Amino acid sequence: MTTDLNFPGLRSGVELVPNSEQAQTGKEYTSDQEVRWCPGCGDYAVLKAVQGFLPDLGLRRENIVFISGIGCSSRFPYYLDTYGMHSIHGRAPSIATGIATAREDLSVWVVTGDGDALSIGGNHLIHALRRNVNMTILLFNNRIYGLTKGQYSPTSEAGKITKSTPMGSLDHPFNPVSLALGAEGSFVARTIDSDRKHLTAVLSAAAAHRGTSFVEIYQNCPIFNDGAFDALKNPDTKADAIIPLVHGEPIRFGAPDSNGLGTKGLIRDSETGGVKVVDLADLGDAVEDRLLVHNAYNPDPTMAFAISRLTDSGYLNQSPIGIFRQVERPTYDDQARAQVGEARAAHPGDRTERLAALIGGGDTWTVV
Repeated sequence: MTTDLNFPGLRSGVELVPNSEQAQTGKEYTSDQEVRWCPGCGDYAVLKAVQGFLPDLGLRRENIVFISGIGCSSRFPYYLDTYGMHSIHGRAPSIATGIATAREDLSVWVVTGDGDALSIGGNHLIHALRRNVNMTILLFNNRIYGLTKGQYSPTSEAGKITKSTPMGSLDHPFNPVSLALGAEGSFVARTIDSDRKHLTAVLSAAAAHRGTSFVEIYQNCPIFNDGAFDALKNPDTKADAIIPLVHGEPIRFGAPDSNGLGTKGLIRDSETGGVKVVDLADLGDAVEDRLLVHNAYNPDPTMAFAISRLTDSGYLNQSPIGIFRQVERPTYDDQARAQVGEARAAHPGDRTERLAALIGGGDTWTVV
């Protein structure tokens, strides 16, 4: 049977597993390759979450393809029993664009890292996002180059001491979510490697989205940047560090009050035009009026961008987590296939005749 786009993230023609067949499990998506990451690497948690999540798509394994670039995370395709390609440094989004455009029957995924995607691959990433190609991009962000033994990356904080910056990094880091929103990403989210429930929920929403889904995953590198996200994982600090984003709900966080509600929240900042964190007790009776309600479906990305800036705007060890933006707009590959169909209809005949008609259909020159 084929999908009728009831699952909008999947293209028409993607073959679903018949209900009569035995339900798939994560084991069926686990390859026979030995997993080779450093002990304690966050990649293990993400891999297990993906292997456990893929059966829920209801797809045949041969209709799923994972494309990676270069880096620790880029070993991902080896460990999944699906189609996959360990491709060129930074070029995974471009290769995935070609696959998604040529093969509408495939669910296309890109696995990349902060170095692979945002350094040599930055140009390819932003164009995949603005084109809105049907693919899901998982960006593993550990704020370091792990595969090449600990150099600073495009997301390393200013002043970072590494092997390549012994006196501290002078670079201003990228904010991947802000970058994706600025590139007009139609689905932009952030999650954490160690939070299996949240990670799986975000992956489900990303896979269901028709267009480019961009998911930044905070991922710990225990060897070269251990503890980069401790504030978000430590039970003693995560209530104040994680700003949860849930569509339709007020954005509040922090240690719970007597009603179990967070004691901090986000409001508009009249001075900067952005948003800021406040203690809700300081708002008095105006809490309900001033507290921001998250709207992931807002076609205007202005507020989502303002929220994303909290990560790098002086709020040390605090980060919004969740789906920032989830909107619908036309996809590149759907439109490309439609154009091909129109061209074929306008130039009937066999392929040779159509090609000759296209080549000779406009201005021509005779070279003598």
